[in-house]
Amino acid sequence: MQVDAWDSVFIRARRAEVHAVLADPASYADWWPGLQVAVRGDLLLVTHPPRLRLGLPHRTAVRVMKVRPELGIDFAYAGDLDGEAEFYYLDEVDGTVVTYLLRATTGHRRWRALLADHRASVRVALHELKDRLEGARLPGTEPDPRLLADQREAALRFRAGVEAHARKLASARGADSRSQSGTE
Repeated sequence: MQVDAWDSVFIRARRAEVHAVLADPASYADWWPGLQVAVRGDLLLVTHPPRLRLGLPHRTAVRVMKVRPELGIDFAYAGDLDGEAEFYYLDEVDGTVVTYLLRATTGHRRWRALLADHRASVRVALHELKDRLEGARLPGTEPDPRLLADQREAALRFRAGVEAHARKLASARGADSRSQSGTE
């Protein structure tokens, strides 16, 4: 059975702070309630606890496929869920939205219960991450000045990238029109 799911949480924290916690999957058991992680080389053997009344614990071998600094982390899953998952982060005015995305298959006969438990475990973890990173910050308080500075810097980098791409396209079009007219 193909399963696709996502869950998100808004955290009043900077992407750099979010990434610092999520960049080390071997430490997830330190803050993810009930999660068990065993490290075997570059493979993590993960057991998610049952969360719902009829819930199922499930085991997955997890391999980090790509770490995108301050943007997210991609994983490959094998076990009760086979496929891929990722955490990715998006800036908002007062913080960061952290999204967990799952694209997997499972042959488990109780796949709906397995998926429901997996998502419940992820939601508990996302809210624990939120509580850990927000600390004593109260809703409605001013954004962290460091967050605003990060966002301004990211916007400048993005604009510079767009402008560089536009220059590259213009240059390629100019070279193409010169070659078509035989002036090259």
